[in-house]
Amino acid sequence: MTNAIMRLERRLSVLVRIYSLYEEFITPYDLACQRGCAACCTCNMTLTTLEGYRILADMDGATRKSLFEKVRDLSGNKRFQPQMTINTIAQLCKDGEPIPDETIDPSWGACPLLFDNACPIYTLRPFGCRCMVSGIDCRKTGYAQVDDYILTVNNLFLQHIEHIDAHGGTSSLIDILLYFDQPGRMETYHNKMTIIENADLALNRSIPVLMVPPEHRTHVQRTLQKLQKLDQAQ
Repeated sequence: MTNAIMRLERRLSVLVRIYSLYEEFITPYDLACQRGCAACCTCNMTLTTLEGYRILADMDGATRKSLFEKVRDLSGNKRFQPQMTINTIAQLCKDGEPIPDETIDPSWGACPLLFDNACPIYTLRPFGCRCMVSGIDCRKTGYAQVDDYILTVNNLFLQHIEHIDAHGGTSSLIDILLYFDQPGRMETYHNKMTIIENADLALNRSIPVLMVPPEHRTHVQRTLQKLQKLDQAQ
């Protein structure tokens, strides 16, 4: 086994442990979200290439081929295509630079993976799905309600998930799948854990500074220490 493959397996293991840590964090909260609710499952959900690779690697060849065919058909549809990652935004904040606005609209359509309003990869779902939590039923209100502290913790997790895929990219599920649909890209990522130059994805980067407002810095320390310990396990 090459060192690159060992590193990939280690990073995938760290990713799964990050997901588990988030479940540990979020479970005590009284949330309206339940398995089977797909109100927030839109085509605008974003993920990293590491998360996309994990989803595809778990599929058999026929399932992967069918999914690629589906996203090709959706490639002309509107969807959120981020131009910057959360760690890029953190760098802009650190430098005192303005953060450009990006347009996103939930009416652009549902997640391409949904089947009968259910997620067929629920246990493999990326963090962008896991952190969409609400204290009220958004199917009734038309909007979600997320505690400010949960938003801070969500950002910390997003920063660390990007950090462990620092040479990869971030985009919508459709665009990540379209990226891996090209010949040789699954194998290249598997061997090198990097994406090709000029890929139409927002480029990932390491954490430049943590996005924690002053009022949450003390409260977040325990969770942050656990995240940082996982980072060291790469």
